[in-house]
Amino acid sequence: MTKVMRVLLAAAAVSVVSYPAFAADLSPAPVEPAAPAPVVLPFSWTGFYAGVNLGADFGDSKFKDRSFGNGAWNAAGDSFKPDRTGFTGGGQVGYNYQWDWVVLGAEADVGYLGGSAHKASSLNGNTVGSIDDGWYSTIRGRVGVAYDRFLVFGTGGVIFADQGAHVVDNTTGASLVTNKTDVQTGWTVGGGVEYALTDNWTVRGDFLYYDLGKKNVTGQLNGSSGTYGFSVNNTGELARLAVNYKF
Repeated sequence: MTKVMRVLLAAAAVSVVSYPAFAADLSPAPVEPAAPAPVVLPFSWTGFYAGVNLGADFGDSKFKDRSFGNGAWNAAGDSFKPDRTGFTGGGQVGYNYQWDWVVLGAEADVGYLGGSAHKASSLNGNTVGSIDDGWYSTIRGRVGVAYDRFLVFGTGGVIFADQGAHVVDNTTGASLVTNKTDVQTGWTVGGGVEYALTDNWTVRGDFLYYDLGKKNVTGQLNGSSGTYGFSVNNTGELARLAVNYKF
């Protein structure tokens, strides 16, 4: 074998041995699998919450002259309505349970009504009925429809309110001061909308109509034993904005 042939054979052998390594260097690097996208769970309204509220109270009160003991003070059926407007503020606690898109819950709140009003009888301008609002509290059920973070709900239950109502008359020669009403109990119904800003904080607006029923306020003429009296019917509406923290 000639010297040239030996050189060619040696070169060919080197090429065969080195080709796999060279080919390996040219193969693409393995690709790491992409990380799975994070799972975003739908918002749930289930859980306890607590918060504060602020709004306005629009009240309607009706005094009606009744016959008690000595008969009517001015005239039976004489009525006058001191309508009142004031602010309201307080706090609430509650619990929601969500099943599919239905949300059931219960809520209790306590607050203050800042309204007061006075109105004179059209028959006797000296006969004046007065209303002074105080604290109130409600215990209500709630049922709503949830669209993820948006909730529309209705609510209803019982209301307790310390609304002082009385009649004063300073007619010459005859004075009358009736006793004040005490805590009144009635019913309330309403609804609202609520939105979850985060997983914990929600904001809402709601409206409540309430009826505290009828109470009697009575008094005596110049301290005599004769009794005169008026019935008082108190209703009203609450319009409130609230912020809640969901635990």
